[in-house]
Amino acid sequence: MESFIHNDKRSSPRVPVQVTVLGEVGDRQIAMYSDNISLDGIFLHTKDFVAPRTVFAAQVWLSEDEEPLFLYLTCCFVERTANDYGVGAYISGMSSYDRTQWETFYRCCAEAHAEQQHHLAPSRRTLRNRCLVVVGGALRAPVVELLHKHGLEVSDTPSVSNALSLVQEKKVDAVISAMRSPATDGLALCYAINSRRLQTRTVLLTDSASPIDFWLGVHAGAARIIAKPCSAQILVSRILEVMERPIALARALSAEGRSRGDRAVELGQMSRSSAQLPVPRRAAAAQPAVQRGSQYFSQVYRFLSKRMVGSTALGSTLPARSRAVASE
Repeated sequence: MESFIHNDKRSSPRVPVQVTVLGEVGDRQIAMYSDNISLDGIFLHTKDFVAPRTVFAAQVWLSEDEEPLFLYLTCCFVERTANDYGVGAYISGMSSYDRTQWETFYRCCAEAHAEQQHHLAPSRRTLRNRCLVVVGGALRAPVVELLHKHGLEVSDTPSVSNALSLVQEKKVDAVISAMRSPATDGLALCYAINSRRLQTRTVLLTDSASPIDFWLGVHAGAARIIAKPCSAQILVSRILEVMERPIALARALSAEGRSRGDRAVELGQMSRSSAQLPVPRRAAAAQPAVQRGSQYFSQVYRFLSKRMVGSTALGSTLPARSRAVASE
């Protein structure tokens, strides 16, 4: 098995290709499919959580008629949408024969994609004049510079309340916030935006890459939850992908994810006593949406942190009463 990562392959462009992948993570077999590929890596979608820096064996089917390629992948990036996890992985090991097959397959796909883009170029959508609000310096300067180069107007605001005011005053295409930090509460921001059905997308950034954080982000209504650290190029590409998605579709996917989470919760093994998890009271309805969301998700996080030590099966441990926040 040979190492696959070389400097010349790191700069290879990603090509949108869907292949079937079966990963062996620990003692689990996980079904995956690709979103795009490069010479040295694959971006995968899966229903299962894969922790960053995990190295796992995988089988990749380039077509139904051929034997799979056998390789090792190293997880370098994790994100969460309402539908599934996104996993960026580098190819860290592959036989010489399989490497030749992979490179041939990639080059054929890259040529076909380039030809397609040539014909579609005149009608491609542009991101120019789109407005992006960043809360509390959630994005580093190199990321902001790259977003500017793509034609986005990026505004920085110090607090969640200010961000909510901006979204209500003018057209804002997306809001980027840390999930939790001393100055910001991204979960509360998502809750406020979705409860008021404001026409914008929300992206949360988290430092923990914990299944708890991903689940809470989906339940709050975030269009995407991205785990840091990740490179500026990857982060920008994921934000641009969110910006291209219609708001109505993003909101529908978010609602679907919350509904799926509640159904999974109902199958859990934990007792469903109503006293287990605090639920916002009707008397609190007069509170600002940001404050209600902040209080609720802080209580949920403390609850889950106590219950989930050593567990990654979040869906089987959270009481179904948590759906109350989505229906307010």
